[in-house]
Amino acid sequence: MGSSAIYLSNVLLKLTASTKLDDQEGLGIKGFKIVAEFIKSRSAEAGRKFDLIFSQSKGYLNTETNYTTLKDNKLIGGASRSFYLNDLPDFKFSQKDFLSKYTVNEEFRNIFEKNVKELYTSFIPVTDIFGDEVVDNELEKIVEEENNAVELVECVDETQNIWLGSDKKYYEAETMTEVEVTFD
Repeated sequence: MGSSAIYLSNVLLKLTASTKLDDQEGLGIKGFKIVAEFIKSRSAEAGRKFDLIFSQSKGYLNTETNYTTLKDNKLIGGASRSFYLNDLPDFKFSQKDFLSKYTVNEEFRNIFEKNVKELYTSFIPVTDIFGDEVVDNELEKIVEEENNAVELVECVDETQNIWLGSDKKYYEAETMTEVEVTFD
């Protein structure tokens, strides 16, 4: 049982604290950059590294992590008080006011999210997994199916192999057929 979690996992990440962040500089966050490295992945290259932003008061920050990733991949240009998205060069912002501009300006937010999606999609070697014929909408369908998949979380009847699903319904495990369960 000791190695089951490692064997069955789809992704294993090694997280290492890196640069200390000061709330008076950069993004204005007191915390750390965390270097995440894929040790095992069924959908991306093992060994690929990326930074996560961790705030001591709020935990991991998704939008700020995406900002740093875009900047590291040269999709954000400029310096000091006049950063800009390469796809929106006339809209300037500083690192400290990035989050407020992201929240308020819908055009900026949409272009930012489009860049994030395109960059992160490039991390997944689609042609290696699904073949060259897979197009974006097919990949989105596959991801949606995976996200909507029911995970069996607890065995409630070993003799009939009935499990509680993540959607709070009961299933026969081999066929994944929904079944009615009554408790005495």
